[in-house]
Amino acid sequence: GEPVPKTGGKDMFGIDWIYGEIAGGAMVRPGHPLFTDMNEWEEKVVWPDIDSWDWEGQVKISNEFTDQTERALVPMLFSGYFERMISMMDVENACVALIDEEQEDAVISFLDKLSDLYCHLIDKLVQYFPIDGVTIHDDWGGQKSPFFSLETARKLLVPPMKKVADHLHSKGLFYD
Repeated sequence: GEPVPKTGGKDMFGIDWIYGEIAGGAMVRPGHPLFTDMNEWEEKVVWPDIDSWDWEGQVKISNEFTDQTERALVPMLFSGYFERMISMMDVENACVALIDEEQEDAVISFLDKLSDLYCHLIDKLVQYFPIDGVTIHDDWGGQKSPFFSLETARKLLVPPMKKVADHLHSKGLFYD
């Protein structure tokens, strides 16, 4: 395969990513969180207008990869639910947000809105590409243990995941 380009740049939320040699990929530029408390998300997050993206242009660019039937076409969405929190808050603040009762409602509302964005993005992918499913990458632990409890995952992360999974399934697609 082709080597992974050693690049970074801004993502759809305007978050700055840099290439990390140790990670072998792009990571959020550390130490520059958009906010440190999830209660600030509504005033700080600028949601992308995915309807304004050049979907037709992307179809032309991607045609050689998408105009085939031998393999499943499964786009990957970076970042998943917890990783998106990390990208906006940095790791330590995202971890605290999951256990801080004063941030719980904000975490739930943020992840619900994020899942709405992902459902709309899936609708666009289905409209323009013959996809078979979607992979949403998320990182829930390190080499020795999870970042949070199963109870926390079930309470805060599973509901938005289920919303997106149900949306994918309603379109005859799979969720990975």
